[in-house]
Amino acid sequence: MPLTPGTKLGPYEVVAPLGAGGMGEVYRAHDTRLGRDVAIKVLPAHLSADADVRARFEREAKAVAALNHPNICVLHDVGREGETDYLVMELVEGETLSQRLLKGALPPAEVLRLGAQIADALDRAHRAGVVHRDLKPGNVMITKSGAKLMDFGLARATASAGPVSASGATMAALTQHPTVASPLTAAGAIVGTFQYMSPEQLEGREADSRADIWALGCVLHEMATGQRAFDGRSQASLISAIMTAEPAPISQVAPLSPPALDRVVARCLAKDPDDRWQTARDLMHELRALGSGVTGGSGISTGSGVSGASGTHTAAVTTTSSRRHPTWHLALVAVAALVAGPFVLSRLLPGLGARGAAKQAFVLSAPMPPGLALSSSAGDIAVAPDGSAMVFVAADSLGETDLWYRPLGAGSARKLPGTTEAMLPFWSADGAQIGFFAGGKLRRVAVAGGSAQDICEGGSGRGATWNRDGVILFTPAAEGPIFRVSADGGTPVAESVVDTARHEGGHRFPRFLPDGRHYFFTVTPSIQDQHDVYLGELGSPKRRLVLRCDGSPVWSPSGWLLYRRNGLVHGQRWDPRSCKFSGQPVPLVDAFQSQNLLGSNTVWLVGDDVLLTIPDRPADQRLAWVSRDGSIEPIAGLPVGGWSGLSLSPDGSRVIGTRRQTGTASSASSDLWIADLARGSASRFTSQSGLTINPVWSPDGRTVYYSNNGSGVYEVFAKSVAASGAPAFVAKGKGLVLHPDCISPDGRTLVLETQSPGTGGDLVLLRLGGGAPLEPLVATAADELEATLSPDGRWIAYSSNESGQKEIYVDAFPSLGARQLVSTQGGGSPTWSRDGRSLFWSAPTGSIWSVTVTPGERIGFGSPALWTAPKRPLLGWDVASDDRRLVAAVPSEGASRAEPRLIVNWRALLEQAEKK
Repeated sequence: MPLTPGTKLGPYEVVAPLGAGGMGEVYRAHDTRLGRDVAIKVLPAHLSADADVRARFEREAKAVAALNHPNICVLHDVGREGETDYLVMELVEGETLSQRLLKGALPPAEVLRLGAQIADALDRAHRAGVVHRDLKPGNVMITKSGAKLMDFGLARATASAGPVSASGATMAALTQHPTVASPLTAAGAIVGTFQYMSPEQLEGREADSRADIWALGCVLHEMATGQRAFDGRSQASLISAIMTAEPAPISQVAPLSPPALDRVVARCLAKDPDDRWQTARDLMHELRALGSGVTGGSGISTGSGVSGASGTHTAAVTTTSSRRHPTWHLALVAVAALVAGPFVLSRLLPGLGARGAAKQAFVLSAPMPPGLALSSSAGDIAVAPDGSAMVFVAADSLGETDLWYRPLGAGSARKLPGTTEAMLPFWSADGAQIGFFAGGKLRRVAVAGGSAQDICEGGSGRGATWNRDGVILFTPAAEGPIFRVSADGGTPVAESVVDTARHEGGHRFPRFLPDGRHYFFTVTPSIQDQHDVYLGELGSPKRRLVLRCDGSPVWSPSGWLLYRRNGLVHGQRWDPRSCKFSGQPVPLVDAFQSQNLLGSNTVWLVGDDVLLTIPDRPADQRLAWVSRDGSIEPIAGLPVGGWSGLSLSPDGSRVIGTRRQTGTASSASSDLWIADLARGSASRFTSQSGLTINPVWSPDGRTVYYSNNGSGVYEVFAKSVAASGAPAFVAKGKGLVLHPDCISPDGRTLVLETQSPGTGGDLVLLRLGGGAPLEPLVATAADELEATLSPDGRWIAYSSNESGQKEIYVDAFPSLGARQLVSTQGGGSPTWSRDGRSLFWSAPTGSIWSVTVTPGERIGFGSPALWTAPKRPLLGWDVASDDRRLVAAVPSEGASRAEPRLIVNWRALLEQAEKK
């Protein structure tokens, strides 16, 4: 029966209950003799009635009471009042480690600090002949002064710290912490909490102090990763994992942890007790050494490389000299196959001068979790203001595209509800919410969970930022000003003024500085893919030019401005007050810039010590045939590198595609190339400045229409395939974007996509040959893109995100009015078969789907079916004439897939370059 306030147990007066469980009840009580508050744990009646249990309880309580250590909860007294046995302990203010772990993994420094304190406490107990035997997060309190080891409930007092029998009843019932859920806890011959029990305990063999070292290894792993070292769906599967399996290396789950922690914890978790650390004192010294960055007795240092079961990945710092300044860059060198996992740590080798740098830099690669495919847009990732987590847009195995949240220190990714078809995420200043664009709306969702909420109309979205006062700046379209709106909603108002006298088209990707008042933004049109970046101020029309670069920069409070130029992230000293640079720009790493979101963010700060980028996409794409079984057959004789955006000629003998210029890291220049598939040869087709994209063959195969932005905006040109003359200008849109998508079978009408301030992506028509103006075809608040006409010209397929997810629709052409939804799980890049009886599209996962088509006055469709799941991502594809295979641009076998990458201690590289 629970004790009521005022109940007396000897000199102790119960004040209030603190918690209860099957093994006992704990109360806050007042010591009337010494005038202090204490914690009292009451022995359950069924154990109090056992004289042997009470005798053992008293003996072991005396042994634990002798432990005087700052990291051990003090046992003050033991007593009996009537039929009630009780234990009096120090009242510890704080939270249990298990409660803290509900919030996620601990920072590496805290893991090492608390771990060393727990090891120190165990050492004190072991030297006194006491083995804890139930060390777990629920038995560790975190206080202002550090860790407190509690509840020596299964402790065994011995003459020494040597082997102790694991059999027999213990005082577990008395001292197990009742306020913490303790799954799979069992009393009896096997004592302890299963998740933290050593193999010898589970087998009922002799368990000595090294069982506590095993348990501390489990606790260290859980603190560092937020995940249990061993787990299972049942007691049987859990025990099997402990006896036979190895936990994932910490460095794979928690990349910011010191690499050497892997070896320290692995030694704790050796199956054979003789292979573990033999004393808690040795372990304590190792953890302290890691925490201070000093090499420990084993020769392990915080800078040691990560060695996994399958190999290692290494990064090296190299320098090349120039007449003006040394250039520092990171060269990633694959030493062996990487172990698949959420994060892989690569060490940056020393090379920062004769004496070395104060800090070493590390490269962390962050492959997507299994089953997720990262969005191809660079702006679809964002880092929390405090650097603790990131969000990214990814498609799952079913093809659904959503926002995913992932802690950067440790933990697994989780999908944020209500974020289907989200794009361009951004964080609130307090890190509690995520803003994003979806379905023509600007929306937000709480990181902790709950439904997503609309803020206002968001258009097609070109970036947003959110300050600590709840002000959101955003750009709803490719053209036009930046708008301002409250995070709580309301009517957006224009914040910036587009200067048409300077031929500005739009202001994009605003990004607040730390003061929450000033912000960067990029201006279009771009010149050769370079954007003017300005510094604006809330409520003021004034702005100052900062620099010209590829996309939105980020400023570090340490005084560095980080930006992408010509494919490389640079760092340079910059003063936000004077808006002036000092010193020379220092190239660091390559970074990806998505061509469909020019001017977007390409670099992020994780705190002020870690830099996040997305490496530039592999440039070793080759043309290949892709079969229905997913197999890939490279086409011999064709040049390798930079292929994308493919289109087969009407007779199927040639393919045209965009190739980025080789020999440069910049994505600012590309040309069209035509490959002869039978002869295995290819030649450059265009040689214009800027980006040349979206080739469309005329029905007779004699002319190619395409888009080029050499003038600063995209314009449409036509060029003869046979003649060597200059391209002919065809059309220019009212805004920045005008791309040909397809042409009618009679060759008289082009269908193009454009961008409009009010409606985002739209489809328009151009009647060729007579100087006719552009005619609207499909223009809604959603984005309509990627149009393709059926071979008979009666039907048009295109993608639209009006449902909140990008899907494929088919409508009558050119009259419209008979629209049908074709895809069901997301889709893009629709492509008709040559006979018009099939329609193909790409799913968000990269797989290709198809549906049978029944021609008629009202077109009919079968059920969508998977056509192929390629073994490598397709960077452009078209359906062959026989409909049995695809021609596609694919990365060469073994080419690495671009994934987020973290550069730790990036400032060390810049500061060393300054000294040269």
